[in-house]
Amino acid sequence: MSIRISRRQAAFPIIGGALLMAALASAPQASASPFYACVKKGGTAHIFTKKPKCRRGEQRISWNNRGPAGYNGANGKNGANGTSHGGNGNGSVLAYDLVGERVLWTVHLNSGIDSGAISPDGSKLYMPTGENAGSGIWNVLDARTGALIGTLQGGAGAHNTIVSRDGRYVYLGGRNHSALDVYETASRRVREIGPLAGGVRPFTVNGTNTIAFTTATGVDGFQVSSIVSGKPLFTVSFGSVPSGFPYSAPSHGVSLSPDEKQLYVIDAPHKQVQVYDVSRVAKGVAPARLGTIPVAGWDGKESPCAYDCGQDGWLQHSLDGRFVYVGDSGEVIETATRRVRTTLSTLANTRKSLEVDWQGGAPVATSGRNGVGLVG
Repeated sequence: MSIRISRRQAAFPIIGGALLMAALASAPQASASPFYACVKKGGTAHIFTKKPKCRRGEQRISWNNRGPAGYNGANGKNGANGTSHGGNGNGSVLAYDLVGERVLWTVHLNSGIDSGAISPDGSKLYMPTGENAGSGIWNVLDARTGALIGTLQGGAGAHNTIVSRDGRYVYLGGRNHSALDVYETASRRVREIGPLAGGVRPFTVNGTNTIAFTTATGVDGFQVSSIVSGKPLFTVSFGSVPSGFPYSAPSHGVSLSPDEKQLYVIDAPHKQVQVYDVSRVAKGVAPARLGTIPVAGWDGKESPCAYDCGQDGWLQHSLDGRFVYVGDSGEVIETATRRVRTTLSTLANTRKSLEVDWQGGAPVATSGRNGVGLVG
């Protein structure tokens, strides 16, 4: 696997100029060997699953090496099959200083890892233990040191995470749980949004924490729910899923425009991105379709790849809202015209990317991995 990190876009979250890398280790087969990267001055890194010979001027770093055991999470009830909390695999996370171009810390966990999120103040990293883990545990790490400082209990198959812009809520998407869990950081309580159409897959929220948009396992389409009441408001179907469709989430990608007026959703069975007007859903007005954008589609595998290699897809708006990036397909959609502006070969081979904006030689903004609303 080789990923380029440029001055405009990076592949992992940053905290005050630090880059966090999470090794794909939520499955046992992915934890057997370390990951390597050749890091070049100027903000370019290439990541490999085998030990590379770096070029002159590049620094070789590695992670996911077997190290001392991390802290155990809180004990919980055993699942029906008798297994305990903690997930599977030996996931690793590292922090990389984009400006100083050095590894700040590496932590080895007793669990898998998945799509985490950082608190707005950069103090905490919420890291799910993986979609293959039945525990529904999210590890809470000190983002400045990597130390495990707590755990959260969410739905089974801890998979996707969003932290609200004000830091009041952490949204926990369990792949095998038909409700979106909401952790309230002040009260330390977890409540649910649902029941939903199926296990929670890619989702997004608006800036004032009142509306959630979710996709689900086995469903081609999306749902709109009230975060306040915890109840679904609207369900939009793109049609039945064809027999033999290769992926478990036909709509594995959803992104809300920064101004919260439009929602882009993957419609993989028809190889297109659907666009909806969602500007008035909070007032009881159903989403209205604005158009569809044909794309190359999602029918292959990422290569090279260590784990979970199917081209499931992903969608994400740029911070300024001008573009939508189509992961695992490669298109860059111009939102003003709803037309494909260009195609990026690297984007056609990954669904893991984010935007990092630079000014005066330093990172000044990052989007996070999810395309969320920025109003309020």
